[in-house]
Amino acid sequence: ILSDTGCSRIGRPVYYSRTGMMKPKELVKFGYQKYRGCYIRGQEEVRVIKEIISEKLGYRLYRHIVVIDLAGYSMSHLSRDFMAMVRKVLPLSNMLYPESLEKLYIVNAPFVFTTAWSLLKAFIHSSTQKKITILGSNTKKNIEIMSEHIDPAEIPTWLGGGNDKPLEGICSTKFKVDERKNEQASSLGGRDLQLELKEVDDVVDHQRKYSKRASSGIDEKASHTTMSAADDQRMEIGN
Repeated sequence: ILSDTGCSRIGRPVYYSRTGMMKPKELVKFGYQKYRGCYIRGQEEVRVIKEIISEKLGYRLYRHIVVIDLAGYSMSHLSRDFMAMVRKVLPLSNMLYPESLEKLYIVNAPFVFTTAWSLLKAFIHSSTQKKITILGSNTKKNIEIMSEHIDPAEIPTWLGGGNDKPLEGICSTKFKVDERKNEQASSLGGRDLQLELKEVDDVVDHQRKYSKRASSGIDEKASHTTMSAADDQRMEIGN
């Protein structure tokens, strides 16, 4: 799994994903069900990490930061089958983990990504789109911009930062395959992963029904619940 976790200036988890190094053809062979399962597994493990950090800080840290490295991204990432899987997975974050994203940096974005972004952003909630910053391959500029949330010393060396220490992997170091059952029960609050995925299917079906209603003229606000700034602040301080 080409993902790691680090830390922001105020202690939020930073999820680094080397998406550009992933091989679309292999992921398509992997299949949507497993791809979705791994995606949710990663989200759940980030949630567990936030719970651990919150206990240490004495208040709830609900949000995290994501850095997606697109170095190596090519036309193969635009294949119809791969893009179809990505489009199906993207809405899950907003449906299952609303308002949990503090900031998303997409770095080393090549020109070809503009095509992908035009296809994908329609599946990303407007409030989430405002949290996304897309950057090119100017390492110095990228570090400068990301330093608002992340100390450059904590950014991995492969992104131009000063952190050359091995970062903790997602779906690998803490959650080993041979301990799958125990770790699934832990990361999912004692629930079975297959049950969780079945409920995801139900949520997606429900969302699709609402999307059809919205396209027919029904107010989108009736089918979405958003969190106010006051609610978010209460969540951050643990009240």
